[in-house]
Amino acid sequence: MSWPAYSSSYFRLEQLADGVFAALSTDPRWATSNAGFVNLGNRTLVFDSFASPKAAQELRLAAEQETGHPVRWVINSHFHGDHVRGNQVFTPQASVVASATTRQLIANSAERIELALKTWPQTILDLQEQADKESDAEKRQSLREQIEGMETQLSVFATLRLPLPQLTFEHRLTFHGSRRTAIVIAFDGGHTDSDSILWLPQDHILFAGDLLFCGGHPWVGDGDPLRWKEILERMESLEPTAIVPGHGPMATIPDLASLRRYLTDIDDLLQNAIQTGLSKEEVEKLPVPAPYAGLGQEGMYRWSLTRLYEKRSSAAQWFNQSY
Repeated sequence: MSWPAYSSSYFRLEQLADGVFAALSTDPRWATSNAGFVNLGNRTLVFDSFASPKAAQELRLAAEQETGHPVRWVINSHFHGDHVRGNQVFTPQASVVASATTRQLIANSAERIELALKTWPQTILDLQEQADKESDAEKRQSLREQIEGMETQLSVFATLRLPLPQLTFEHRLTFHGSRRTAIVIAFDGGHTDSDSILWLPQDHILFAGDLLFCGGHPWVGDGDPLRWKEILERMESLEPTAIVPGHGPMATIPDLASLRRYLTDIDDLLQNAIQTGLSKEEVEKLPVPAPYAGLGQEGMYRWSLTRLYEKRSSAAQWFNQSY
């Protein structure tokens, strides 16, 4: 198996099989998430399009150079911006494909982008003033990283077009190429309201999107931990030999089991916090459980925990009012 010739400043290509490539993010600002592409025979399929057109442009060039074919389809695994904001680079030559639910969620996100363009400049000024006054070095650095991230996103939003998927499906969509078959499978209620994976049955390779995070805390706040664990079990039953996660390095089956344990532990921690009457502020300060203390992006853990707390509390209030 030869090494890919294409070199990018936003991602590292890893060849998984003849005509199958993972594009693993090396840039947290412009690429952010992982992507990949597959040579189906006479057409190329891309899975996810990164966080910006800048990174997506290099993904398209890499895909066309390494496969020798034009990109015909772009799969959006779910609606989060770091997986779809490169869509415009591939259209209209390629068709964007997603589940019907993901298409609607992408459409809804356009309103949030418009709001960010209007409100974030002032928010950035306020955060800068807060950072200048902050005496704690760690908190000051965190504020500056937040500012940098918002400034990057605003620069993307300024020229962003977000083409909606032209082709949608409900549960499963199969691409039959002359070289291989690729199957897109959509699940409801895992990481988000709809998440799709790409399964290559002949190669036993799985592109998992954000249904799998590897090496860092996952974002759980838009999902359902219980349903997510069921989906991970179904992914494991495919018996993949290589898994491309949505974030982090290449993964294998044990990483699916590790994430299941993580989701179980986080859910148990949250349920206990609610039962003992902890406030949102107290939940946010809970220490990371010992088995996961070494994972990157601790802020993601706290953000997820408080978001799930809000959702569970709202659901409990609704239940009490209704019954």
